[in-house]
Amino acid sequence: MSTGEKKLRSEKIAVIGLGLVGGYLVQRLSEKGYSVDVFEISNSSRLTEFDVEKKINIIGDEYKAASQGRFFGLGGTTHDWGGQLVFLDQGNSRFEKIIKKHKKKVLNFFGLKIKLNNKEGVNGVWLKSSKRSILNYIDKTNLNFYEENVISLKKNNALWTLQTKSLKTFNGYDKVFLCCGAFENCSIMYESGFLENEKVFFKDHVSTPLFEIQNMKPTIKNVDFTPILKYNGMLTKRINYKNKGFISIAFNEKIFFFKLLKKLLYNNENIQFKNIKIFKEIKFLFLFILNLFLGRLFVDRSFWRIIIDIEKQEFSSLNLSSKTINWTVDKSTKKELNNAQDEMENFLVSNGYNYSKLQIESEKLVDCYHPVAFSYANKKMLVDIDGKIFDNVYNFSTGILPFASYSNPSVNVLCLIEEYLNLNE
Repeated sequence: MSTGEKKLRSEKIAVIGLGLVGGYLVQRLSEKGYSVDVFEISNSSRLTEFDVEKKINIIGDEYKAASQGRFFGLGGTTHDWGGQLVFLDQGNSRFEKIIKKHKKKVLNFFGLKIKLNNKEGVNGVWLKSSKRSILNYIDKTNLNFYEENVISLKKNNALWTLQTKSLKTFNGYDKVFLCCGAFENCSIMYESGFLENEKVFFKDHVSTPLFEIQNMKPTIKNVDFTPILKYNGMLTKRINYKNKGFISIAFNEKIFFFKLLKKLLYNNENIQFKNIKIFKEIKFLFLFILNLFLGRLFVDRSFWRIIIDIEKQEFSSLNLSSKTINWTVDKSTKKELNNAQDEMENFLVSNGYNYSKLQIESEKLVDCYHPVAFSYANKKMLVDIDGKIFDNVYNFSTGILPFASYSNPSVNVLCLIEEYLNLNE
C-alpha cells in the first residue's frame, strides 16, 4: 500500500486498551493507514486493580486472575506475562482453522520467521523478557493517545460516543474496539446495555503438579521438554491432554542460581539464602553456561515436576453489577485431574521412571490467568469469534475464545484480529 493510499483512510476509529491485544490491533490498523484514537486508563504501566479502583471481589476458592492477572496502563499485562506464544491449531473447528490461517503472520509481527512443528508435542515460543512488552512493536506515528477511563458507549446519529469516568465524552467514531481485557470488556458492554443481564459465565485453566521425577531425562512420551534457545527466546513444548489442557514440566526449582536468575529477569521469585549446596550450584552453573553455547537451557535431571493445566469443566460466574466472581473448582474438574494423574502414573511405571506421586489438594489448585468462553447461563457465547458485539463495536479479548485447551489463549486473539482485518480490507 502506498503512502497516498494510506491517506485515503477516513474512518474514525477508537481502540480502548493498550495491552497485548489493543497494541497489536493499533499497530496493524496503523500499518493499513488508519489514524487511531487510543484510550488507556493511564500513561503509566503496571498499575494494579487497587491503583485504578477496579477491584473484583472473589467468593468460593481463590482466583488470582482477577488480581495478579490484570494490570492497567500502557502495555497492560505484557510487562509481566510469560510471553508464551502457543497456538490452538491442531483441530478442525472454524475457530482453529482461523488460527492455522493466520499464526504465521502473528509470529512475523514479533519478528519470528519460523514454522512451528507439532509432530512431537505442542510447540510454542517463549519470548525473551526484553521482547515481551507490546510497546516494543508499536509505531506511535498515527496514534492519538487519551489518558481516560472509558466506562460506556452510546450511539449518536449512526456514530459512537465514548463516555469516561471523568465525565468527558468523545464523539463521532465509526468503529470502536474494546481491547482492555476479558473482564473490563464485559464491564463496558454491561454499562453500554449490550448484555442481556448482569451475570455472565466463563472458564479458566486450573494447574497442579502431579509427580516429582528424580534422576531422569526431562522427556515424557517422546517429547523432550529441554527448552531450545532460538527465535528471540525459547522454543518450548507441551503435551496436548485430550484437548482439555496440557502437560508440561517445572524444572531447576531447587537450584539457587536459577531462582536468582529468574528473580533478576522477572522479579517474581521468592529467594531464600539457606540450604545452598555450593558444589551442586557450581556444577549447575558450569553445565548451564556450556548448554547456552549449545543453544539450549540446561535442565537439572535430579529433580523436576510434571504439571497439568486443565480447563475447568464447569463454568464460574461474574456478576457485573456487584463486581463479584464466584470461583469454585468443581467435582468434575477434580475427577478429570485424578484421571490424568492415574493415566500418567501408568506411563511412568511402564517406562521405569523414578517418581513420587503428589496428592492433588483442592486448596492448592491455582488458576492460570486464562479466562475464556464468556457466556450467558444457557452457554450461548456473549460474542462470537468474529468479535462483533453490535453495529461496528467489537470485543477482542480472550473472553471471545470458545476454549483454551492446550494453549495460552492471548496469542490466539491476535489471529482473530487478523481474520477481521482480512475480511474488512
